[in-house]
Amino acid sequence: MILGIDIDDTLFDTRKYISICWKEYHDKYGITRYTDSIPSTINTGWDDPDITRFWDLYRDKICGIVEAKKDASISLLKLRSNGFGLKIVTARPLYQRYNTLSSLKRNRIIFDDIIMNAKLKGEACKINGVDLLIDDTQLNLDDAESFGVDTLLFKEHDTWNEVYKKILEINKKRRF
Repeated sequence: MILGIDIDDTLFDTRKYISICWKEYHDKYGITRYTDSIPSTINTGWDDPDITRFWDLYRDKICGIVEAKKDASISLLKLRSNGFGLKIVTARPLYQRYNTLSSLKRNRIIFDDIIMNAKLKGEACKINGVDLLIDDTQLNLDDAESFGVDTLLFKEHDTWNEVYKKILEINKKRRF
């Protein structure tokens, strides 16, 4: 089974760092239609000029400081040893490839391939042979399901140990 795995708020604990940077951005640029709390559209508001500007200004900084969620690296090693293929599927743009690869390496995240600039992930998963997409954004999961890709929601308080067990259960059911 080939797994497609999102980076931000799935492999990495990105929200913590986004929160710090959003407050800085809000205070520095005086964004009046948002508070200093992260807007709910931070990962989907691609046509919003304030959100686009935020990502343009802070993506490198966030990418450089973000840390993997507890047990993500170990869980991926165990999945690989159990024969799973591991593909990173991210909305991060291509110009972030070097920084993204550096962050993955620094956090000891193993993978077979990386698919970047996948804003809606269904088509990217289908084209790249992903059987199961693990993501924290329901919109991405709905899109993947529309392309016949199985999905697993990574909830805010999930641990990689729990997700590892869920993946094994899903794989077992798929084989029967």
